[in-house]
Amino acid sequence: MSRWSRGGAYFDGSTVAFDVEVPEDAQSAILVLRDSSGTLRNKVSLVPGSARYLWDGTDLSGATLPEGLYQAEVELYQDGVLTETLPAQSYMRIDEVRRSEEGFVLTLQGGWQIGASEIAALRHPAS
Repeated sequence: MSRWSRGGAYFDGSTVAFDVEVPEDAQSAILVLRDSSGTLRNKVSLVPGSARYLWDGTDLSGATLPEGLYQAEVELYQDGVLTETLPAQSYMRIDEVRRSEEGFVLTLQGGWQIGASEIAALRHPAS
């Protein structure tokens, strides 16, 4: 089972699909990717009206990054000024679901834990 939610993805050497919402009227948009420590790893220009971006796991220099968790955001600009930051969305494998005092907690691929309320959709990956 995999979950669809905002903000991050696990790179395992395979292409990662990010759902992005770039308004048609955006002058420019940039997909910003950071590793689990918050270090900037890549910035990719997006076309206004874009709905999906396939990331190959490369950094700013084009080198392939190591396996791990990466955060993704879309920065929107007007006249060179950052006007809005939106989380990119992606599917990640669910390794465990357990109940805690705060509700259900999902452990995702790579050990990332999130609350069930952060999930937008679930799917069974194609075999």
